Amino acid sequence: MKRVGPVVKAVAGTHRGTALLTVTLVLTIGLYSFENLAITTVMPAVTRDLGGLSLYGAAFSAYLLGSVVSLVIAGSACDRVGPFRVLTVGLATFTIGLLLAGLAPNIETLVATRAVQGAGGGAMFSAAYVGIALGYRYAQHARMFALLASAWVVPSFVAPALAALIAEHAGWRVVFLSVLPFPFVVMGLGARSLRQIPTPASSEPREGLLRPALSSAVGIAVLLGGADTSVDMSIVLRGLLLIVGGVLLTVGLHRLLPPGTLLARPGVPSAVLARGMLALAFLSAFALTPLALKELRGESLAFSGAVLAVPSVSWTAAAFLHSRWHERVSTRVAMGIGCTATTVGLALTWSVLGWGLPMPFLFAGWLVAGAGMGLAFNASAVFTMASATLGREGRAASGLQLAEPLGAAIGTGISGIVLSALADDSAPGEHAFAFVWLVLVLAAALSVGVAFQLGRQSR
Repeated sequence: MKRVGPVVKAVAGTHRGTALLTVTLVLTIGLYSFENLAITTVMPAVTRDLGGLSLYGAAFSAYLLGSVVSLVIAGSACDRVGPFRVLTVGLATFTIGLLLAGLAPNIETLVATRAVQGAGGGAMFSAAYVGIALGYRYAQHARMFALLASAWVVPSFVAPALAALIAEHAGWRVVFLSVLPFPFVVMGLGARSLRQIPTPASSEPREGLLRPALSSAVGIAVLLGGADTSVDMSIVLRGLLLIVGGVLLTVGLHRLLPPGTLLARPGVPSAVLARGMLALAFLSAFALTPLALKELRGESLAFSGAVLAVPSVSWTAAAFLHSRWHERVSTRVAMGIGCTATTVGLALTWSVLGWGLPMPFLFAGWLVAGAGMGLAFNASAVFTMASATLGREGRAASGLQLAEPLGAAIGTGISGIVLSALADDSAPGEHAFAFVWLVLVLAAALSVGVAFQLGRQSR
């Protein structure tokens, strides 16, 4: 019998009616990834047009903070009303954010509209994860998580190149506006399949997670505001902002993340913490790469897009490998290997952007780092969702996903502020990027130790 590839098997499903659901979930993440890669590619052009280098990182942080609040609301809503309604609201919010961003008159407005986009994106992601938990048998989960990772492959080749072409000939605003029709396509295809997913009535008491989510988001925003040296304020006010922001963030994280996460306790807490640290390091470096290539090497947006495509492919390949081998390799080992590979990969990118080594090291670095992320993220997703009780899949999905935007929001925000503070004549030089990349590599290295705290129970 002819062997069927893993993607074909996953799309086919194991029972009637899952094929359309699979297509819907893949298109949902495909839309999310297309927008993410396209906007990341053209963000240097946005900053150049609207000004405000210190807000380069804030444009990414705002998106991520919007998704923090959305993930909490969407996860609980999925447990009550099912993923269909949540995805509908998410797509609508995402579309509104795209429209407002494309019409933004200044960088401050753009940052605000990115928060709206993030709110929609968080709901889309949460609905997709719950769709897997409720629409497929457990044996299919690893393959489905890998398949969602594969939804980044086609956009990684198309989105950056197309976005660069549009930005250079029609302007960056058209990049935002050109994505507007696609949410309607996703909803039109997926309405029937999502409605058919059974939604078990949750027997667990509803948790008031909106307040801690808002506390965390506001805390990060206040911390970034206090750390921004481009804003003229007294040292007393700056110190007060840092203290208040730190308190709000700590209080929020205590409620949002699994107990013991910040202490790296064995099991799910360590998996979530390692995921957050990896997101801080990898996604921050990913967002800053187009700016670094432009400022340090004078490379075009199209070249930056080609670089960004590399980790998307290796991420997907590693996720599929884990989906085939996850029952033979413990989560502890998979996470440890993934975190180590991400650290090594980011160190290679640092050698190019921070110290001027030849460009092939940059492609090799992102290839290795992407593979590490695919392995570590897929392993943590399978393990955490397997620990969810019936009727609590949405809560588990939101808890798992929150570590990613929280870590990345802190990383991108601080990175942008540091680059702005160290900039010479409004342009960050090699020393600025070298310092930022060193911090990101160290964060990834710390995640290796956290991953090995998972313990034997994570097998």
